[in-house]
Amino acid sequence: MLNLPEEKLKKTTSEVGILVLRKDNIITFEPKPGKTEQTLDSMKEDFEVFKEWSKEKKHGFLVDSRRLSKFDIDCRIYAQKNCSQFSNKYAVIISSGISSFLANIFIYLSKPVIPTKLFNNKADALNWLKK
Repeated sequence: MLNLPEEKLKKTTSEVGILVLRKDNIITFEPKPGKTEQTLDSMKEDFEVFKEWSKEKKHGFLVDSRRLSKFDIDCRIYAQKNCSQFSNKYAVIISSGISSFLANIFIYLSKPVIPTKLFNNKADALNWLKK
């Protein structure tokens, strides 16, 4: 679980994920148990929730993608182009190894609109988002 109950300000779920606005003004996404694929339609719905939560100000955005085995190029491009509507920083927790290598290449080639960084653990990602 990405967030403890006492850290949550708002929480909802979507087809694929658990969406949380934390008390420290960080929005998080983690896949529901058993979900291993993010779809573009679900991501678009998730982003509408995030935009609603961010009407007053933009938040840090943390995605735990370690359990996602499929996150296709359309989803990656959509996230890169649209997360700046609700976020000022984008942190992604990934598994190390080949997924880390591929994600770093994608970030390098896609030139994100907002600061974007990959992490192997939650604590480092949260620390970076809070700076």
